[in-house]
Formats: sequence, C-alpha cells, structure tokens
Amino acid sequence: AMKYYDEGLSDFEMKPKIMAEPFMKNVASKWPGYEGTIGTFVSIAVVEAEANMF
Repeated sequence: AMKYYDEGLSDFEMKPKIMAEPFMKNVASKWPGYEGTIGTFVSIAVVEAEANMF
C-alpha cells in the first residue's frame, strides 16, 4: 500500500490495484472472507503507512 500511497492514491483507489497484484489474485483471493475484508485491510494499511511517517 505504501507505493500507492506515495503515488497519492486514496484507499479506494488502491484497492483494485492491490487486488490485481499476483499474490492477492492467485493466493489471497481464495481465503475465506477475502471479498468482505480486503477493503478493511487496505484502509488499515493506509493508516499504518501514515502513522509510520511520524
């Protein structure tokens, strides 16, 4: 998420890009609950990235 954050993308803009990453597409997408939780995980990653900047 940090690379997309550095590009100035919002969490909702990052989500499709993160979902298209090979690991996410080929492995994580098969995990139970993936569709319902991926947005939450992207949002948490953005918050953590921002927290690490301080």
